[in-house]
Amino acid sequence: MEGLAEPAALPQVRDTMMSDQLQRLVASLPETQRAVVILRYQEDLDVHEIASTLKMPERTVWSHLRRAIGMLQEKVARRMGPGPLGKER
Repeated sequence: MEGLAEPAALPQVRDTMMSDQLQRLVASLPETQRAVVILRYQEDLDVHEIASTLKMPERTVWSHLRRAIGMLQEKVARRMGPGPLGKER
């Protein structure tokens, strides 16, 4: 998947309430997507390491990351309205 840009990282959250909300949003993801997001953004593993850890192709990791980020964007938009992470309604 050379040449493809990595999905933008979620911004660092300093607000405790926002952090709790983000944790709940990530926890609401399907199991595989949640695992991929946690390994990428909390454990800071690259796609190759995640693929190796979860025993899946790198393209599948990319797919799960993109799908999870899209779901998170939709959930944020529904809860907080459109903004940097949310899509316009």
